[in-house]
Parts: sequence; structure tokens; C-alpha cells
Amino acid sequence: MRVAIIGHRGTGKSSLLKRIYQYHLSEDETVSCLDLDGEIEARIGITIPKIFAEKGENGFREIEKKIFAELDQETSTNSENVYVAMGAGFNPKDIPESWKVLLVIRDTDQLGRIFLDRPRLDASISAIDEYFERYQRRHTAFLDRADDVLTLDEGIGDFDESEKAFILDRVENIGGAFTLLPSHFQNAQRLESLLKLRLKWGVQWVELRDDLLSEDQIRLALSFLPDDRALISFRDQNKIDLTRKWVTRVGLAFDWPLEFGECPFSEPRYLSLHERLEDQDLSEVFDRFPNELPEGTQLKAALPTTSFEELLQGHEWWQAEPNKRIFLPHSTEGRWNWYRLLQGHHYSLNFFRDSIGSGIDQPTTLQWIRRRQIEVSRAQKGEDALDSFAAILGDPVRHSWTPMEQRKYFAKKTSSVFAIQLNEKEWDTGAVAILNKMGLKWAAVTAPHKERAYKLCARHEVMAERLRSVNTIKWTEGEQQWVGTNTDIDGFKRTIANVSSQHELGSIAVWGGGGTLPVMESVLKTDFVHSDVRFFSLRTSKNRDDDSQLAKDFRPDTVIWAVGRSGSKLNDPPVEWAPALVIDLNYSDDSPGREFALKLGCRYIAGDLMFFQQAAMQRAFWDKSDDNLVTE
Repeated sequence: MRVAIIGHRGTGKSSLLKRIYQYHLSEDETVSCLDLDGEIEARIGITIPKIFAEKGENGFREIEKKIFAELDQETSTNSENVYVAMGAGFNPKDIPESWKVLLVIRDTDQLGRIFLDRPRLDASISAIDEYFERYQRRHTAFLDRADDVLTLDEGIGDFDESEKAFILDRVENIGGAFTLLPSHFQNAQRLESLLKLRLKWGVQWVELRDDLLSEDQIRLALSFLPDDRALISFRDQNKIDLTRKWVTRVGLAFDWPLEFGECPFSEPRYLSLHERLEDQDLSEVFDRFPNELPEGTQLKAALPTTSFEELLQGHEWWQAEPNKRIFLPHSTEGRWNWYRLLQGHHYSLNFFRDSIGSGIDQPTTLQWIRRRQIEVSRAQKGEDALDSFAAILGDPVRHSWTPMEQRKYFAKKTSSVFAIQLNEKEWDTGAVAILNKMGLKWAAVTAPHKERAYKLCARHEVMAERLRSVNTIKWTEGEQQWVGTNTDIDGFKRTIANVSSQHELGSIAVWGGGGTLPVMESVLKTDFVHSDVRFFSLRTSKNRDDDSQLAKDFRPDTVIWAVGRSGSKLNDPPVEWAPALVIDLNYSDDSPGREFALKLGCRYIAGDLMFFQQAAMQRAFWDKSDDNLVTE
């Protein structure tokens, strides 16, 4: 099998290639894993940046196409597995049909990325705008050619059993459902291969929605599907008579929306509601469901859900009759993805997605596989369905590495770890209590909630008490209360010590701070008192310790970028600053700290080290028994 891996710049194709090699090696399978950029440099004898500088982007694309054609010819008779990671700008139409094309994406692709070590394609605009200028055109071309889509989690970087199962086609009894989209119908052969693969994995339902698919597309899909795996969903009121003919086939299940009124024929597998009036309480929506149901029919509430109170309301509605009801909350930003995962196989109909899917709240394929593996592990231990979980709590959290970094730790507890977005108002009005009621037992806490987490906890470890800031909490079953600690200081100390051992920091300006400000002040004003350290507010551009001093009047050698991603639209540092080094406390690819460093051409250090150090300390805290929690 020959596989071409395509995807946006920085999505992780090269890193995936290295893991693919490990996956095959772990099964004693032969494999060749090639990076097209590496092959170009090896065969041409010139670095990629130099090719861009001498020949421009168009010249590079011609070389890229030529080298891949050589690889295609050289591997045409290979009996072993061959994977090639393509450049983001390679035209997918130039990949022969004899190759399987795997599109690799991350949900953060659409947030943009800034690169410090790759050729600029258009230096006349900002790095982030350069990315967006090509994003949609490339994404459309990727989807048109892809045979399958792999959506990676943020922070994945090592051997992952769920990813291995996907790559090596070792997925079993996955269950769940996925929706066919028009993009799946670019090629009948590809569609057939995709459906055969998902059916082999044990997918319960393949949904065919009449508002998304044409009559011909539904007919084609049904020619590849067993009757007991197809789910026809009525969604277009103008197509009722047209769609009705499909449900007359023996064994063909269907989903009827009560928005269209009472179902006029047969007995639906699911009776659904997808809409609610403005300001309409969920209980009023639930009252629209009939009290009596035909045997085998379930109620499905797939409703816009705007708060944690409504989420709990829907959750309790499901709990009242779990064998007859399904609650699938949805949002515009995908914030209920974690709840869909939490419910897992509690539902007979729970969707996952390969790319964007028909709803952003749907878990990705990898997340669904990982959730299934935990369910199997619990069953093997004789445990009930998932009843406790961990989370990263903050706003935003979409970019967070915590779920992947802590997944192995919580897998040993047969628990999952989710990214849960909640804003300040939601925290203040009891969102954490609701999450606790649903099973939250452990959490990492990020901006803007570290002071709130401190106030939430009944007891704190010593450092958290001193800083009056908490980034890690756990629920004590005996006391029935939250206790907390702060591991940021360990991560920040490690980062500064590591950087200062390799670089002369000189005078330091801290730009921003937020909930991490007490941590930085504690470290920089004690351990690094020899340095000239000044803290500047990004709102006022004034020295926090001396508001008569403006940032523009200081000339720092080092800038510590401590601006939360949600604060990136606030004031930029003064144009007079020309530091030699930027230490960014963010690790995300779209951090404005990257843009700042790129614009100045200075050395840049991301927040990876701080993250991994404090994450290790979080595990140590969660490991402690309640009796061994040292408090002050």
C-alpha cells in the first residue's frame, strides 16, 4: 500500500510520519516513510529555503512535482508499505489514483499558524495572513482528493494506541455513527472503500441526510451499505415524498424530525427535535415529545444548548429514561464535544466525525476510538460505564495539550480527560458544581480562572496559598470538597533556569501576565534579583510597579510574552523594543508572541518546557492521597 499524507502547513504530517514508522515496527512490518521535502533536499542537494530564494514558489512547485513523480515510479512495484508526507502546497490532483491519500488535519488549522523556520511565501503581508490567504483554497483541494481523513488531537507527539489502530486498520467494534457528506462523493471508488473500512470497524450507523445529499448520492451510498447499517434522516421538508421511498425497504431505519409534525408513515427508529424557539426553555422543548412510543423507537434531542445549566437539564432528561432517550447538545463552536464523548456508548446513536462532519460538537474519529478503548478496559475490569473524568478548564481551551499529555495517566484510572470551555460568568454561576455532579474529579485550570480556582478550594497546598492562585484541583471523596495547588511556578522556574543557562537574559520586560503574574513575580524577583526585571501592563503600557514609567522608555534585552491568547487583540509592545530574545509562555502555533519575534527577527522560545514540567507536577499532586496533601 502506498499512502500520500497531505495537510496544511504545521498540521503535524512529518511527526505523524515518524509515529507511523514506529507503529509498523511494533508489529514487525516493513515500511518506508519518506518526507517529500527531505527527498527534495537529498536529491537536489539544495535546502528548501535556498530553492525558494533562488527559484521562488513556482519554481519550487515544479521541482516538488518532479521529485514526487520519481518516487511514484520507484515505488510502483514495492510490496512493502510506503508513506510519503507531502508539502502543504503540493497540488493533490497531481497524486495518481494508485495512491491512497490521507488528509491530516487539526481543528486548530482554522485558527492559523505562524512559522519561524519555514520560507515565507508572501513577505508583503503578516505571517498569519499569509497562512489564511491559502487556507480555504488548499482545504477544498485536500477534501476533493482525500480517501480518508485523520483529525489529530492537539499535542499528540508520541506513540498513541488509538492512532496506531487507525493507521494499521486494527479498529474493532467502534460503534457510533457518522454522517456522509457531499465531499465523500468525489469518487465512487473512494466512497466504497471508505464505507467498507468503517463497516469493518463495526460502525453501527451511516447517516444519509436528505438535506445534504442528492437522490443519486443516497442511491449510490445504499448500493454499498447493508440495510441494517443505513440510517435515513429526513431533514428537507420539500423532499419528504422523495425520501420516503427509501424507508420502505426492509430493515432500513430512519430518523423523523418532529419539526415536520407527526410522522405520517411507518415507525421511525428515532423521533428527533433539532430546533427551539428563542428564549424557549429546554423543558418546553422536551414536552413536545410524545409520551407513548412505538416499540423500538427512541427520542433524540439534538438541540442548541447555551449554558451548563441547560446541559445539566438535558442530561437529567436523558437519565430519567436512558433506554428511550438521547441528548445530543450542539453549539456553534463545538464546546459540547466533551459531553458527547462522556456519553459514549450510553446512546444507540452518537456521532463521530472524520473532518468537520455535520456538527463540530461531534468527537473526532481518534477521540471516538480512544473513548471506546477506555470502555473496553473498564468492561474487562468489571467496572461500570465511565463515571468519573478529568478536564482542562478555561477559555479558550481548544488549543490545549492537556488532554493528550495526561491521557495515559488517566487511562490507568480508566478515565478520560477532556477540554472544557467555560467563561468567567459560567464559573461564577456554578459550572464547576455541575461538572462535578456529572463526574468531574480532577482538573487543570487555565486562564482566566486561576484566582477563581483558589477561591473554590477548601484547602490549598503551600505554594498555591502564597500565590493565591490555583491551576490544579482534585475532588476529595471523604471531605466532599475541592483541594488545589499551583504547579505553574515549577514550570516557570524550570524554563527560566534552562534559558538562562544558555542565553544571557540581560534586562527583562514581562509583557502582560494575567493569572500567571504572581508566579512570575515570585520567581523573577527572588531567584533572578540580579536582573533588571520590569512588569508592564498590556492595557496601559505602563510599569506595574511604577506607573510613571512607560514601556516605550525601556529597552529590554529579553521579553517574556505573557499575553493570554484571548488577550491578543490588546496593545502590542512598543515599536522601540528590539529584544534579542522572546520567551513565550504560550505554546500554540498562532501565538502573537511568535509574530512579534518573527517581525523583529530575534530568537524565540515557546512555552513547551513550562507546560511539560507543570504537567508532571500536576500528576504528582493528583497521585497524592487526600491525607498526604500538605496545606498551610
